[in-house]
Amino acid sequence: METHFLTVRGNGVERASSFSMEKPNILQIPIEARRRNSVPNSAFNSNFTECPMERVRSFSITPKGLRNRGDKIRRKSTLSIETNSSYQSNSSLQESEPRHSGCNNSNDSLHSLERFTVAVVGSGGVGMRTLKRQFTTSEELCINNCDALDNDDEEVCVCLDSEECLLSFVKEEDFMLQGPRSAVDTVLVVFSVIDTASYKNASKKLQVIRQDLQYDNPIFLVANKVDLARTRVVSEKEARKLADKYKCKYVETSVVLNHNIDELLVGIVRQARYQQGGFVMSGSTESIPKNRNKVARFTNILIDKIMNIGHKEIPCTNLFDV
Repeated sequence: METHFLTVRGNGVERASSFSMEKPNILQIPIEARRRNSVPNSAFNSNFTECPMERVRSFSITPKGLRNRGDKIRRKSTLSIETNSSYQSNSSLQESEPRHSGCNNSNDSLHSLERFTVAVVGSGGVGMRTLKRQFTTSEELCINNCDALDNDDEEVCVCLDSEECLLSFVKEEDFMLQGPRSAVDTVLVVFSVIDTASYKNASKKLQVIRQDLQYDNPIFLVANKVDLARTRVVSEKEARKLADKYKCKYVETSVVLNHNIDELLVGIVRQARYQQGGFVMSGSTESIPKNRNKVARFTNILIDKIMNIGHKEIPCTNLFDV
């Protein structure tokens, strides 16, 4: 270290400066120790590996219509999730039995969870894959998060009016293979409004499902890609006529705009619950929980028919009522 004496002259006064040091060429910043987890990394990572996260779609039906209450992210519940392989092997069973997973949460308790199986039928290129992906989130996947379309989940958890259920999607070949013995609760027949061939194929599929398979459960005729209005070749009037012919619910959707996707998802849950005798539905869109035994199920259907005497027929576009 060198010492320099500098003399500063100002206003006739001489002052001697203090000692000075050479400036360093490199600025040295002390490196702080990295913050560590209170739990070892091995245990922390293993918990996430054993207990993956899941998204729960939450909705409620009000007198003003459907209300999206947002999505909830949580650890998967103690009830394990069935795969498509388990559906194929146990397709003769109408109700699946819950099983414990390897993850135990102190806040989770074993509870009964409604499970519905949905078959998706249609031609290639009509948007069935993106439709199922959009069911899993409230975000506009095609606009904000296209990478999420690579998600291979075939299930979605829905909380409707404070009651949760799990929807499992199966492919067309699995549904057709089982035939009348199928345990599918609801069927989606999807076509593209810009493709006449896909509409004709949907018409044939409806005929096979209703007449050949004698499938009496709810069916949704889904007209997808309505955002491409300039190139549309299948009119709404023609599609609704087909839906009325085979007693289907009809809805027009656009995955790109996230149009009517939530309405279709909630409609699936409502129709599946009604089919199992869980709810009595009317034009007021209010639901009343009922016992799910066979006697109560028959009673609910009979009461519904009596209550609807003299009422105007519900159009096929009403997805929530029957």
